Amino acid sequence: MSEEFPQTLDATVLSEEASKMQTFLLSKIIGQPKAVEQFVKVYQQISVGMNKENRPAGIFLFTGPTGVGKTELVRQAAQFVLGRKDAITRIDCGEFQASHEISKLLGSPPGYVGFADKESVRLSQEKLDQYQTAAHKINFLLFDEIEEAHETLLSAILQILDAGRLTLGNGSVTDFTKTIIILTSNLGEKEMQQVLTGSGLGLAPATKSNEDLDDKVYRVSKTAATRYFKAKFMNRIDCMIVFRSLSEASLREILKIEMYGVQDRLWRGPYKVWRQTAFDTPVPQFRPILKLTEVATNFIIKEGTSQIYGARELNRVLERLVVFPLGALVGSKQIQDNDIIELDYVAGDTRLTFRRTGKRDISPLQYVGGSVLGLRKTLEPPKWTPGPAPKPRKPYGYGGL
Repeated sequence: MSEEFPQTLDATVLSEEASKMQTFLLSKIIGQPKAVEQFVKVYQQISVGMNKENRPAGIFLFTGPTGVGKTELVRQAAQFVLGRKDAITRIDCGEFQASHEISKLLGSPPGYVGFADKESVRLSQEKLDQYQTAAHKINFLLFDEIEEAHETLLSAILQILDAGRLTLGNGSVTDFTKTIIILTSNLGEKEMQQVLTGSGLGLAPATKSNEDLDDKVYRVSKTAATRYFKAKFMNRIDCMIVFRSLSEASLREILKIEMYGVQDRLWRGPYKVWRQTAFDTPVPQFRPILKLTEVATNFIIKEGTSQIYGARELNRVLERLVVFPLGALVGSKQIQDNDIIELDYVAGDTRLTFRRTGKRDISPLQYVGGSVLGLRKTLEPPKWTPGPAPKPRKPYGYGGL
């Protein structure tokens, strides 16, 4: 079959792995399609080996309002690549507001207390590579709330970004060329709050369009980052991603995901209690179903909507209105296995109404190989098997003594 040239190629098509990653992240990170697309594009360059040599595999700066998914994007990316959300070396920069605290990361120099203690060095090569898998020899390093770090830590980070390596206190060198580094920041938070609440100074009319609001947040966040960090620091960032404020539609999608999480906690609760009981105690069967009415959904969204605090405010409202009452109902045994529980709201009230509307007619749980609902539980204590009988000992004094 003959081919005709020239052929126009499409550079916007993602690889199979990058396409799967984008689909996965979009299902987990709600309301941030632009941020996900930017992250996946850079990751695709890393996955095919097109990143620069002798420097970290990728360097990202995540900025934007609090509670919009900056840290969650890193956790979900680790879940996709390494199979675990916690497969991240996370450095909370709030712990390093004094210069001497950097020894927690790099170790103490010779002659100081703790020089020989290698286990406490958090940026050692062993600690950095501990989450690698056979399929992916890559690391995720997260510097959270970078603006809270002391200048000494920023200098160390600059060395990592520049050379892709760092010399520790004991003289060993950590290689970061197989590491994706993410810096998160809330720089410009006060200015962003003024934009989101419309409380800024001036006589300009309040912004009504969500797109205009997001554009203002983007400009404020980017301006704050370029003003805070030195030019040589910003020049080493591969991609600066500004996260936008969450819309009501995004909060509704997040609420659905969080309700699945509450359902999961409700089912797993008895198993946590069972771990503390005797081995002969049977695993309880407890699978009630939660159903949220539209009226209750609207009430939760209204109470949990905050452009300043993002999804964190929704989580707090969900704990107060749903999780705490459920704990009381389960503890008082008002909710039984297979109950269908409807969560509703009556106008003028300050809390939700819980009703039992029926029961599910399903068969009991099947125990297969000590596993229930995919949870591996050993239902019996390990049986003791006697070993060979001990050989008779020779009497004292044997041997002619």
